[in-house]
Amino acid sequence: MWQVYIKFIRTCCLVALLLPALAIAAAAPPQKNFFVEGQDYVKLPDSVRANTTAHQVLMTDPHKVQVLFFFSYGCHGCEMFHKPFEEWLAKQKTGPKGKVVVYTYPVSFNAQWSMLARLYYVRQILDPLGKTDNAIFLALQKQGMKLWDVNTMKSFFILHGYTAEQFDQAYNSFNVNRQVQRADAISKAFNIVLTPEVIVNG
Repeated sequence: MWQVYIKFIRTCCLVALLLPALAIAAAAPPQKNFFVEGQDYVKLPDSVRANTTAHQVLMTDPHKVQVLFFFSYGCHGCEMFHKPFEEWLAKQKTGPKGKVVVYTYPVSFNAQWSMLARLYYVRQILDPLGKTDNAIFLALQKQGMKLWDVNTMKSFFILHGYTAEQFDQAYNSFNVNRQVQRADAISKAFNIVLTPEVIVNG
C-alpha cells in the first residue's frame, strides 16, 4: 500500500516539475525553418512584373528554379560574394540536373561599369569556363588595374595567354555589343540600383 502511495507522490512531483518547462516550450516561438517576406527577401513589385522585358526573362524557364544574378567586376561587394556564389553554383550542378538555372547580368551604372560589362562578355567568349574571373576581381579590386580601359583590358588577356587578335575579335563582335545592351535593359527592367543583387523565381 505504501509503495503505491509513494509511486503516486513521485509521479505528481514529476508532473509538477515538467509543467513549467512545457509551458515555456508552448510559449516559445516556433523554430524558423522558412524565409519570411520583408525580412529575408523582398517580393518584386507588380510594376516590375508588368514590364515587358522583365516578364520575358521571368518566363524563360518557368518550370525551373530561376536565379538572376546582377553584378559588376567593379563592385567590392561582388568580389566578396563571388566565391561563395560560385561554390553554391557548383553544388547545384551535383543536384537534380536542370532543376536550377542561373542567368548572370553585368550592370552598367556608369561608363566604367559599362566597359566592365563588355569585359564580362569578352571573357565569356575567350574563357567560357570563367577561369580568369578571380584574376579579374583581383586585378581591379586589389591591384588597381583600370580594366575599363580597352588597352589595359587587352593587356590583361594577353597576360593570361590570349592573343591580341583573339581579344580584338571578341571585343568588337556583334554578340558582345548585343549582350551588353541586353544586360543593361534587363537590369533597368528589374530596377537594379545596388549590386550584388539576386532574384529567385521573381
